[in-house]
Amino acid sequence: RPLTDATIEKFKLGYAPAQRTGLLSFMRSKNISNQALLDTGLIIKNDRGELYDRFRGRVMFPIADVHGRIIAFGGRIIGDGQPKYLNSPETALFKKGEILYNEHLARPAAFKSGKLVVTEGYMDVIALDQAGIHTAVAPLGTAITAEHIKRLWHITKEPTMCLDGDTAGRNAMKKASYLCLPTLQPGYTLKFAFLPEGLDPDDVIQHHGKEKIREILKRSIPLSEALWQIEYGKSDTSTPEKRSDLSLRIKTLLQDIQHPDVRKYFSDYYYGQKLPSLRQQKNTTNKKKQPSQRLSNLNNFSEIDLTTCQGCEIVLILTILNFPQLLAKEDVKETMDNIPFLQTNLDKLYGAILDAWEQNNAVDKITLIHALENLGFKTDIDRLYKLKLGFFTNHIQDMKSALLGF
Repeated sequence: RPLTDATIEKFKLGYAPAQRTGLLSFMRSKNISNQALLDTGLIIKNDRGELYDRFRGRVMFPIADVHGRIIAFGGRIIGDGQPKYLNSPETALFKKGEILYNEHLARPAAFKSGKLVVTEGYMDVIALDQAGIHTAVAPLGTAITAEHIKRLWHITKEPTMCLDGDTAGRNAMKKASYLCLPTLQPGYTLKFAFLPEGLDPDDVIQHHGKEKIREILKRSIPLSEALWQIEYGKSDTSTPEKRSDLSLRIKTLLQDIQHPDVRKYFSDYYYGQKLPSLRQQKNTTNKKKQPSQRLSNLNNFSEIDLTTCQGCEIVLILTILNFPQLLAKEDVKETMDNIPFLQTNLDKLYGAILDAWEQNNAVDKITLIHALENLGFKTDIDRLYKLKLGFFTNHIQDMKSALLGF
């Protein structure tokens, strides 16, 4: 990790020697009692009554309380070994479900800017800070808790959770979304930003630059949209009874919101906008004349006849994926909206493209694809981009010209 000396000094990073009793011996020389070391979790007593250091052969991350006083440590092992990260145990000073790493340093900047970023670990916080984002914090060795959320809201009304774009990240969004509902107040909420799958903030900064991480944070989605993605994403809404099941789940979620005004406006959003637009979309889908082969079952794309509906639909979607700016042309968008895609996966993918376009300002190819992956369409996009693009290139350009001709 390319940390500067200034960053190492700011976060007081250190090292625990790979010795069984290095700290214990040093503390004894300073007349610190064994019991004090046990109480703070710095040493361990085994079943035989032997005392030894908890942290050995690890890079050390001091953990401070809100006043900057060191109350615990985290250690990252050097080389192979488990656990990779080790935290101090809970003590009278250190409650994992309440403490946020770097809160004491992030608070002043967050108060000033109104922005706060919640990451997954120490190095995420440190990488963001070194990149100029001084408002990052992280929970410590535990998932986000209700107490953490309260602490975040004491700092700013709209903290942004920066999560991995994988299943674990989506699960973290789900947990935090459900967890905050009972305590929502007017103006207080959570936002969610997702990193490209397999990358942490440091990877993004090192390979794509500081502006890329800022762009990802800027594209965060609000709590209301996160909840919709969670519930709609696990739904088959092809029939009225299944859509009613989605409606019931939304209603159950709303019951968790205690504040009446907040609950009302969430209800207006889902029942006034989201669910009606879903019904309209399904009404269009129901006009299809015949079922067709799903995209997931198309194996030999080079044999697709581009004069068929199946071939044209694929070229049309690839054109929009490559040139999403076409949707800014009102006639193009209106024409696209009136096309009843016969291939189920493409129909859903185009609906997601519209959502990404309208809600994430996905006006370029990279931003659009990233937003679609966050919406759960990575597999479909990967299948499309495994096509023999040389075979489709001329047709995509022809389709782009035709759309611009409206």
